[in-house]
Amino acid sequence: MGRVSEDIFEAKDVVLTSSEFYMPQLSFNTSKLVMLSGEALEQHHRLTEKKKDDVSDLEIHMIDVDAKYKDRTFFSWPKMVTDLQRPLPALKKLTFGNDTENGTSIETRWHMAKLLGYKEPEWLETELLMDYFSKRGPGVGVNAEWETEEAKGGLIGYVMHDTGEDRLSRNRKDIAPDQEVRGRFSFRHRQYLPEDWQLTLEASYISDRTFLESMYRTEFYNDKGQETLVYLKRLKDNWAFSILTKIRINDFETVTEELPSIEYHLAGQSFWDHRFTFYSDNQVARFRNKFDEDAILGPQATSDYYTFAWTRNEVDLPLMLNTIKLVPFVAGSASYEDNYGYQKDLNNNQILSEEQVYFGELGLRASTMFWKEDPYVRSSMWDLNGMRHIITPYAAAVLYEGSDEVIDQRNTVHLGISQRWQTHRGSEENQRQLDWMRLDLSGTWVDNDADSSESPLATNPLVLTPGNVTTGGLDINNSQLYGPAAFVYNDPSIPFLQRRNRSYYGIARDTFNGEYVWRVSDTFSLLSDVNYDIDDGRIQQFDIGVSRYVHPDISYYVGTRYLRPILIPVDEDDDGVLDDYQEGSNAFVGAVTYRFSPRYTATFSQEYNFEYGEMIRSDLSFVRQYHRLFFAMSVSFDEALDTSSVVFSIWPQGVKELAIGSREHVGLTGKRWED
Repeated sequence: MGRVSEDIFEAKDVVLTSSEFYMPQLSFNTSKLVMLSGEALEQHHRLTEKKKDDVSDLEIHMIDVDAKYKDRTFFSWPKMVTDLQRPLPALKKLTFGNDTENGTSIETRWHMAKLLGYKEPEWLETELLMDYFSKRGPGVGVNAEWETEEAKGGLIGYVMHDTGEDRLSRNRKDIAPDQEVRGRFSFRHRQYLPEDWQLTLEASYISDRTFLESMYRTEFYNDKGQETLVYLKRLKDNWAFSILTKIRINDFETVTEELPSIEYHLAGQSFWDHRFTFYSDNQVARFRNKFDEDAILGPQATSDYYTFAWTRNEVDLPLMLNTIKLVPFVAGSASYEDNYGYQKDLNNNQILSEEQVYFGELGLRASTMFWKEDPYVRSSMWDLNGMRHIITPYAAAVLYEGSDEVIDQRNTVHLGISQRWQTHRGSEENQRQLDWMRLDLSGTWVDNDADSSESPLATNPLVLTPGNVTTGGLDINNSQLYGPAAFVYNDPSIPFLQRRNRSYYGIARDTFNGEYVWRVSDTFSLLSDVNYDIDDGRIQQFDIGVSRYVHPDISYYVGTRYLRPILIPVDEDDDGVLDDYQEGSNAFVGAVTYRFSPRYTATFSQEYNFEYGEMIRSDLSFVRQYHRLFFAMSVSFDEALDTSSVVFSIWPQGVKELAIGSREHVGLTGKRWED
């Protein structure tokens, strides 16, 4: 490299690599390289009208760039610019794969700024997506994320020509899209404004009802719902004020538009010389219901605009009785809805509706805490250095009185106890305190329990038959299955918004809940939880699993999960007609990672469902570490989707953003695989 001037360096026939070998495994080659710094770089930015925020201390310009594996070129580009803060190549990620649904696939992610030869500001990252699926067709899109001190957000736009079929589950497959040109556009932005104001903007367009579930499965099941809205909020001290406007763009969705909705909340405001505490939650809104235009039961007309309002105000009287905290409280609530009004009683029967409803609450909350400490508890086997046992009992009881049957609620008694066993671990110079064991137990009793035959299936059997599977006349309304209630009191508007047209809210039956965590050691943990229906005498949910790391070569997880309120449709003849349904889900999940040698690692995971007597999913991955590269092959069989796939991956050491394939293989993530 030669020095042209004080701030300019130049080189020809350059090879950039992290390998010490004469013939590098992975390298970037350029016929000419110019490095600018100092005054030369500032002058260059002035000539190109770069903003001050975009200026870096160093910038490298490369001409005729070739990326090579050994002596074979796999990527070329005429010009690139980098500040060495991000990977040099324009190609960010390349994935080859083959599965049942998409066929042979090639998915690429490109640094758009490097591809187009301009420098991105530090707060912005943009990607160009270019894909091809042999059973579907080509796809192209743009993905962008930004974050500054005053704002953050993201944007994704994707369009594809799709001649394939969607496979959404083993009973929802071979679904032909309504159109060949499919895609989505999603925009989310949050701006932090002066005086504690926040502005949130969201917009979402999806071409058809199954595109997101098929092509963006993880986002469909785990991410926030797709909405189009403007939300302005001010949160300060113990109060909050907000205005929300939400509309529907996708005509296959059922959405309650809010045009607008105004809320005010006040929490923990003391008065009368701090003797009482006041809480208030309020909302006034103009709603309009828009229904799925292609619903199975036929399209429903969009409702007229209607007014919905509610208010709940609570006064607490905090007291201390020795070590027991007592909080007697009273609350009053009122609501108005001039569309359909409130129309269901607690037995889920349709009755004469009411536009205005009121109810009062009278309740008591209580809690205390006591503990015992023994510094002489010692065990090298369990790694114990002293023990502290903390016990926190708590209780709550609430009586309700409504103005009408349509707003009646179930009186509730809730009892619980939380226990912690704490110890110290680590060297004498660096000891830390942790929860060695945790056990939480609670029970809830209600009057006028919901009948177990009144499951959500009885009121909405279509939840069993999504997609292209029909019931074929099968009677599923007599199921005795009842799961945990869908709604809990974590939103002041409940029960109002939910209570208008259904009886389910809060906890509707007597239940018992438990959760247990045991950190046997820093490398061995046991976790479990249970939900038990006291009325039926049946377990609704049970999970237990152990996680273990055996230094230096083995790590594994073994667990089981039981969910009773699950019904799976069965299409025995594969003719699109539901012949039967399977009740409950009892799955065994296991995963193990074994390091054969410093260079070879294998990982295997499997899920087996005892109720169905079938394997649900199996994954096997092999990882081979070379001098500066990782190679991996993953094979997956997913019976839930009735698909199989094979994926090959390559990624270099030290460049976190660059990968051909995926860096994640059945949980094989972390520093070793990134670095």
